[in-house]
Amino acid sequence: MRSVILVKTCQRFHDRREACEDTWVAEMRRSGVKVYFVEGGHTENHIDNNTIMTTGGDEYDDNSLKLRAGLMALLFREPQAQRVFVADDDTFVHPARWLAFDPVAEFIGMNSAAISWVHGGAGFFLSRRCCQFYIDDANRRFSGDDVIASEIMTRHGVSLDSHPDLFSQWKDRVGADNRLITCHEVDADEMSMLYSETRGIE
Repeated sequence: MRSVILVKTCQRFHDRREACEDTWVAEMRRSGVKVYFVEGGHTENHIDNNTIMTTGGDEYDDNSLKLRAGLMALLFREPQAQRVFVADDDTFVHPARWLAFDPVAEFIGMNSAAISWVHGGAGFFLSRRCCQFYIDDANRRFSGDDVIASEIMTRHGVSLDSHPDLFSQWKDRVGADNRLITCHEVDADEMSMLYSETRGIE
């Protein structure tokens, strides 16, 4: 089932985006995976190369509506896409492990006992149907797009298939001693280091 990737960013975080572009995103594209970035603060809604530019806000509290605009543009641009993987611009994704993962459920990511909603920084999959649920129902400006996504999926009877063994929100890092596909809160220098150190692992 064809998946595409949508990375939330903003115009001022050039270093984060470049770190992604220079490492895992470039490898994904070489493997044939479509990767788009979405950012706000533009004078018109359009797609420039691999950037979805939106007229909405470009601050942290605009995440929920930025994701909505990004999903709308992406579903129109990629009619064959059956699911979208949503990530932050400080999320590291291990290309080989991501490509090897077979997403079956409609809503896949990770949560925890302390935080019941899907952890957005760890990345999460939405089926095309779930993307449409989000587009139709997300109308509140809020930094927690992951919170809103979880609320919407619950209303539509879609349960989260949680994999804390595969997606990491906090301190754990992708490595040879685990099965992690992603990790979060990775700055530009660590993004390059992680990419280099983990390229050879399965």
